[in-house]
Amino acid sequence: TYCAPQHVFPPQAEVLAAVRDAVLAEAFNPKVLFLFGTYTIGKERVFFEAARALGRKVYVGKQKRAVLDALGDALPAGDRALVTTDDTATNLHVVPMGSISFVRMKTILKYYRARYDTVVAFKPTGWTFEQAKKHSRATKRQQRGSLIQYSVPYSEHSSFDELRELVGFLAPRAILPHVGNDRGPRAAKMVELLTAPTRAVAVEGEEA
Repeated sequence: TYCAPQHVFPPQAEVLAAVRDAVLAEAFNPKVLFLFGTYTIGKERVFFEAARALGRKVYVGKQKRAVLDALGDALPAGDRALVTTDDTATNLHVVPMGSISFVRMKTILKYYRARYDTVVAFKPTGWTFEQAKKHSRATKRQQRGSLIQYSVPYSEHSSFDELRELVGFLAPRAILPHVGNDRGPRAAKMVELLTAPTRAVAVEGEEA
């Protein structure tokens, strides 16, 4: 997924610390609603980090709850105890990634207008990260009136340097790209990037 030199992300622990700091900084407002974008599975560490930071439960819909239940013992008991399907029990809500847009945030705020006056949303995905423009912990905060969105470079996919480290460790006889494989020059370029000397890759990254 991230087979290109510009996709070198901060460590997950560092990103989660940034999420914790942001949540604590925005929590001064008692009428703030926090939204955390997720897929069917993935990004759980982000919203559980926020729940622990504030000492509150996190609301998930019935479908997400079913997915979490299916994880069984893979989900720590402490995290499982933080989950609720009652959206009135907490101001930490897990939503589909598509609900993190400013348009959807506005709609959600209107729905909860009797309880909240501000929405702070977290969009955790590696695609938000631009290495050349990174700043403290590589988070990006955007605000439009009472709507605030944090883009967070969090991904469960391996970043470029992790992919190269794995290839170097395994020393495979062949590499078959899966994502973006055109069976031609693009696939060949990915294999070249994964196996080239470090200096050559560094030059490639500077050019990108």
